Amino acid sequence: MAFTRLAVFLSVLAAASPLRFYAGQGASECTALSECVPMSKCPSGLKALRRRQPLPRLCGFKSNLLKVCCPDLHATSANPVSAGQVTSTTEQNSVGRSSPPKVGARSAEACQKYSEIAFPRINLFIKNGIEAGPGEFPHMALLGYKYNEGQQNSGRTLTKGVNASWACCGTLIHERFVLTAAHCVEKEYPFVVRLGDLDWNSDEDGVQPKEFSVLRIESHPEFNRSSVANDIALIELRTQVPFNWVMQPACLPAPEENQDALRQDLLVTGWGSNAFIPLSATSMLMKARLRAVDFSECNNDYASTRTGGLLEDKQMCAVDPKGLADACQGDSGGPLQVKVKDSQLMKVVGVTSAGKGCGSSPGLYTRVSGYIEWIENVVWPSK
Repeated sequence: MAFTRLAVFLSVLAAASPLRFYAGQGASECTALSECVPMSKCPSGLKALRRRQPLPRLCGFKSNLLKVCCPDLHATSANPVSAGQVTSTTEQNSVGRSSPPKVGARSAEACQKYSEIAFPRINLFIKNGIEAGPGEFPHMALLGYKYNEGQQNSGRTLTKGVNASWACCGTLIHERFVLTAAHCVEKEYPFVVRLGDLDWNSDEDGVQPKEFSVLRIESHPEFNRSSVANDIALIELRTQVPFNWVMQPACLPAPEENQDALRQDLLVTGWGSNAFIPLSATSMLMKARLRAVDFSECNNDYASTRTGGLLEDKQMCAVDPKGLADACQGDSGGPLQVKVKDSQLMKVVGVTSAGKGCGSSPGLYTRVSGYIEWIENVVWPSK
């Protein structure tokens, strides 16, 4: 992430402790209409916590985890539905229909479900700085490649003594899928994805990241290296991600969202270089505020380097109006994002794709809204 390094002052507003909602209430047994589970497994309890409403009855602790009597889990325990099994209402109510569900319906419904079970986060306010805080971007993923001695961004020891070189980023969008750039999985395949990290070079950054083995990689079939067209790919993980405060998915935009809808503050995040010459990798997750650039300006910027020009519905540019920040080498595959209204989650509107230097011109991003149908067919295939 190219930037002017400034002193960072953290001011943390502590989230309200869930225990204060239990004043005077001791642990008790649950009724036949509820089930005693950790708070993190109770959707209605988490929803009440976010809204600062009274929480379900306390029923004990598991290690140091609060357990509550959860009524909604008991009601649906016979037919549990995981986040990865979301299907559109249209699909459920149209038995025997011949037409597929509306493009965007499956990802929108998944976003709604993820929002309802999202973990509340402490608000972090960073004055004049761009270091991310713990759990601020819980959808961020690091892609790990075969370890090569001396390679930049490499050397972090993973669990079970396995080493990996970090070279690209990604976005968790589902309990089994990570969104990234096709050029990140073109010549060399990542074998592991790391989620929940903040500083990959420290074990004392206040988070507990985990590694997930890669099952398969699905690059867009029309990816073109020379023009960087269709620079988007999906990574399927071998095991399901257990959502928590440092590992939560991001949402996807609606297919009709275009550049005009993105004229707001955008955030780009990554573990890439913090300068272009000389390249200097950072182990700390960084963030920068950007603005979308008019497509004609974006296309003119890349006309000489991208044969045939850019694709307006598939590519976009973003830049820091102050010229201080930009995505840089190593940030590839990471998200350009906005906050989802009335939700703890972020929406990934772009995938970091290419650039001419770091900060010298608008960065080029794959426009996610142009690929919703392709993403849904891989992540949420119709039955």
